[in-house]
Amino acid sequence: MIISGINTGIAVADLDESAKVYTDALGFAIKHRLETDACKIYVMENEYTEFDLVAGADFKAGCSSVRITVRNFDDSVADATNAGLEKISDVMDSERMKVVFFKDKNGTIFIISHHKKVNLYV
Repeated sequence: MIISGINTGIAVADLDESAKVYTDALGFAIKHRLETDACKIYVMENEYTEFDLVAGADFKAGCSSVRITVRNFDDSVADATNAGLEKISDVMDSERMKVVFFKDKNGTIFIISHHKKVNLYV
């Protein structure tokens, strides 16, 4: 698996309410908003830190997530499967990206994504 980026995150029940706490009380800003059929991700940042807030049917509030941006999607999906991760979603293939969700035995969600275009968030 060739990884070009990685972000840790936390699953939440109410994405907007949680983002408000981070922005109003903790000084973060929403850097990007990403929405797929299966989840919503807010990339949060402040001067020193960046992380994801995620929400969706496959995400249990309070569990951790790891978003991995990869160079070769198919090889990376095979690597995740061979490592014993459980695939919990179909591959979502849009104009700008491909993404699939896996989880490990501890409940951590792994979001494997491949950006087809340079500016994914426009």
